[in-house]
Amino acid sequence: MPLRRMRSPRHLLCIVPPYSIKGPPLAAAALLGFMRAHGHRELGFLDLRLGTSDVYAPTYTTTGAAGETYVMDVPDLPLVLRVLARRREAGPIAWDPEAPAIAAYCRERGIDAAFLCRYLTGLTRYLEGALGRLEELSFIGFSVWASNYLSTMIACTIVRRRWPRATIVLGGPQVTEGRGAARLALASELADRVVRGEGEQALLEIYEDHL
Repeated sequence: MPLRRMRSPRHLLCIVPPYSIKGPPLAAAALLGFMRAHGHRELGFLDLRLGTSDVYAPTYTTTGAAGETYVMDVPDLPLVLRVLARRREAGPIAWDPEAPAIAAYCRERGIDAAFLCRYLTGLTRYLEGALGRLEELSFIGFSVWASNYLSTMIACTIVRRRWPRATIVLGGPQVTEGRGAARLALASELADRVVRGEGEQALLEIYEDHL
């Protein structure tokens, strides 16, 4: 049976996996509470972590196969760049374990390429299915950590292809502490705005400007 489209708010905050689901999404709750205190009760919340297993960071490791360490602004940068290269193209984002960039990345990090590509293919399909069920989307804000930066870029690509006029905002530790991550999202035009640091007042101003 085909999935029905989801009757949902046109304006959302969203968290995509992988990130732990052991605790409640306190940052999103604080943002929503602040927005509602200022009269914006129409803003909804979509927690896409709940449809997946509780995994932390299957796309990278903090050390390489030979024990070397990395400066981790965007730890899975080659994979992110693959998403950005496909952002304007039609069709699904392909994850091929024999692609030279993916094979080299996995070899250096000691990750099984076939496993990684199966995981990323499944995650991409999950995000496409979940976001594709939304009837309409005008504004979406993503909470971003190091572990879900890549998947957030995948989600932004899906949103941008389906709703090219939607406003996309990123916030959270990864774009606050990682200037490269923030600049990459903005330069690729997958994000319209990035909020660094505490986000309540900034989100309110961005949202009201969007309206």
